[in-house]
Amino acid sequence: MIRLDNLTADFTSLGERRPFGMKVRALLSRSYRALVAAQEARAKAIVQPYLARHDDQVLFNLGFNAEEIKVIRRQADREPRLWY
Repeated sequence: MIRLDNLTADFTSLGERRPFGMKVRALLSRSYRALVAAQEARAKAIVQPYLARHDDQVLFNLGFNAEEIKVIRRQADREPRLWY
């Protein structure tokens, strides 16, 4: 989640020597990076349980190799039942 309560601190911490446009650009850049990171975390929280509930054969048919399946199982705290 993005915290917008520090906007005043962000504007004042950029320094007085920079033009205002650079301050705004820097603030928007940090805000955009925070937004992307939050969306990636949300997507991972949705995708990981979805992948974990499939068996190894289905994951292999979806295009995952053996190492990727092991990583998925480790993240889900399940032991892989590799058939190959």
